[in-house]
Amino acid sequence: MQDELISEIASQRGAFGGRMLTINISPFSKETVKSYLTQEAPNLKFSDDGFDRFYKCTSGIPAYVNIFPPYFYTFLMFVHYSIK
Repeated sequence: MQDELISEIASQRGAFGGRMLTINISPFSKETVKSYLTQEAPNLKFSDDGFDRFYKCTSGIPAYVNIFPPYFYTFLMFVHYSIK
């Protein structure tokens, strides 16, 4: 599925004069998200249920997976628990 607005912006007549690339990235699997977070955010500790909820909320969409961890770090500075 290609968004019409993005297609217009990315076109030669668009805001970026054809210099904008669009790449469709499929959602990550649970295993990929878990591996990614283990590597990139090793201080985040999830219970099994907590990780399942995180995955359900993000649907494995890479942009969402990347957005949430900084908020968790802020929260975890005040609370010394794993994410449940």
